[in-house]
Amino acid sequence: MEHVIRHAGVSRGSFYNYFESVEELLKAVAVQVSDDLMDAVAPVVEARADAAERVSAGIRSWIALIEANQFLAAFFRRAGLYVFEQNTRLREDLPRDLVAGMASGQFTIAEVELGFVLVAGTVLAAINTLALGLPPPDYGKKLSQRILMSLGVESHEAERISEMAIPEAQFPKDSPVSRAAG
Repeated sequence: MEHVIRHAGVSRGSFYNYFESVEELLKAVAVQVSDDLMDAVAPVVEARADAAERVSAGIRSWIALIEANQFLAAFFRRAGLYVFEQNTRLREDLPRDLVAGMASGQFTIAEVELGFVLVAGTVLAAINTLALGLPPPDYGKKLSQRILMSLGVESHEAERISEMAIPEAQFPKDSPVSRAAG
């Protein structure tokens, strides 16, 4: 608490006018940062029509942004599931792509929530690996391939999709993440 107050340059009373605890602050920041990530990744994902390509592009873009901004890996490791708890866009966009993949027969899972947990939970665990500094080479591509396979995409197709070139996702220059990295 003392570190947060000192870094923010506010009094303890001012802090408690906005947040009841450091945990509440962590939740609020987790929502903001995950919203910023979704905003950065959305153009890369939405440029694709194919559901499996969209899921792959999202996974690979999230991992690439975390790798490029290592402080985020440590933050998300601490924030944990708060990252996904209140993120409306993630809760809308990923299921949209899962439903499309299920409807087209690309994904063999029967429940959207199962697919959501397979994708989001695995990405969160992968971010933990990034925070520990243990990722293998081509981590995002390998992760994407295995997640697509867990959704029911044939291995050769999952590999092809995970190897496709995608543009680099970027945080807007005015985002809090860009300011923190700068």
